[in-house]
Amino acid sequence: SLILTSSRLTEPSILPRRTESHDIPNIISLMKYDTERLFGRINVIYLLQCLVAF
Repeated sequence: SLILTSSRLTEPSILPRRTESHDIPNIISLMKYDTERLFGRINVIYLLQCLVAF
């Protein structure tokens, strides 16, 4: 697992993990009206499937 730290901090600041299907409601809750106007409606399941392909 990758741990990112800041040069000013001694403890890890970010502990990334693989996104899973139960994260979808939280991802959708981050999308706001302005985001949808700028990018259009985003299919989060499709987006996650594309990211897994990389």
